[in-house]
Amino acid sequence: MRKNEDGQGRGDQALVLFLLAAGALLSPALQLWVAPGMPWWTLYAVWGAIIALAALAQRQDP
Repeated sequence: MRKNEDGQGRGDQALVLFLLAAGALLSPALQLWVAPGMPWWTLYAVWGAIIALAALAQRQDP
């Protein structure tokens, strides 16, 4: 991994994204995505959005 020239890495972005993903998938919020009235694909859509955010965060230029 390379660091930005100003000395600040992407650790902050990665940590925030990890905490958001953990909050969405491991907390009581998970009950929102798997509730009986929700479509079967809702959890997959949430997971796909997390993957897309990670990809966008990785592609950003420093």
